[in-house]
Amino acid sequence: MRVLKSNTRYALGPVGMIVFAMAMFACLATAAAHELRPLIATLTFDGDGGYELALDANLEAILADIGPEHDDTDDAPTAEKYNGLRALPPEMLAEQFSAFAPQWLARLGFAFDGTVATPAISDIEVPPVGDTDLARESVVRLSGRVPEGAGKVDWSFSENKGSSVLRIERPGQELQAQFFGAGAASQSFD
Repeated sequence: MRVLKSNTRYALGPVGMIVFAMAMFACLATAAAHELRPLIATLTFDGDGGYELALDANLEAILADIGPEHDDTDDAPTAEKYNGLRALPPEMLAEQFSAFAPQWLARLGFAFDGTVATPAISDIEVPPVGDTDLARESVVRLSGRVPEGAGKVDWSFSENKGSSVLRIERPGQELQAQFFGAGAASQSFD
């Protein structure tokens, strides 16, 4: 890579290129540190009638009720609560989310043949507190059984909670993935 300045060429060696790339990444990460990302839902069928729905989400934003109307979490009226939650140890954040989970899960539009699914929380994975300027992405794992004879699954996410991505994994089949804007519902998947 060459950096040109006043007709003079400067070559960055391998170490210089790594340092430059890290600096650029840090600038980009800092710029996006307070933006909300879409919820990533991965639905996996085990082939024996069971399923797991893994939800990769920013639990702090969920608990602080910060929605997509805020381009920056610092602009939300509950920014102080959000920042306090970001400093909590994983066990404490998981405990707070567990207490709130029934309300939040009611907002998921997850159904089989039009009947709302009622999965149970099987695990909550919260990373350790790191750089509190960067969002901490946790994973909530839900599990359940597909109702007997069900042939379709539907997905939607409450409009005031932002966008989402649904990924469907079936044994022996290609992964399906679809992006949904805030409040958009999926077509029925077989």
